[in-house]
Amino acid sequence: DDPVVRKIARAWSDVIVRFMRTGQPGNLNDWPVYEPSKRRSLIIHETLRIESDPDELHRGLWKL
Repeated sequence: DDPVVRKIARAWSDVIVRFMRTGQPGNLNDWPVYEPSKRRSLIIHETLRIESDPDELHRGLWKL
């Protein structure tokens, strides 16, 4: 019954439903095509947002 969880679930559901209906994600102005050099990823949190290489630090640790 957490309102934040409900808000996230609703936002994600809206994205998926719109994508299935239209081929375009809902509630996202710019959901770019994935490019390995930029590693832009959808972050699903209190707000949906696109971040470039959100796991850069963690990936760097695996290179050691």
